[in-house]
Amino acid sequence: MDEARRIIRGKRRGYNILRYLLLRMRNEVLKAQYYWEPNSRLSNLNLGYGCIPFDGSSQLRV
Repeated sequence: MDEARRIIRGKRRGYNILRYLLLRMRNEVLKAQYYWEPNSRLSNLNLGYGCIPFDGSSQLRV
């Protein structure tokens, strides 16, 4: 939770997706977004590359 807080407060890449996932906390949604390898474009969160278009912050910081 501390790492999630740092990402969200710092508005780092992936913070929009992380906020959504923490807000909903539905297991089927969490399982569908999980990816086994860390994603460097989303602050090394274990989320698939398909999540990138839904995170506006990733497009702003290249």
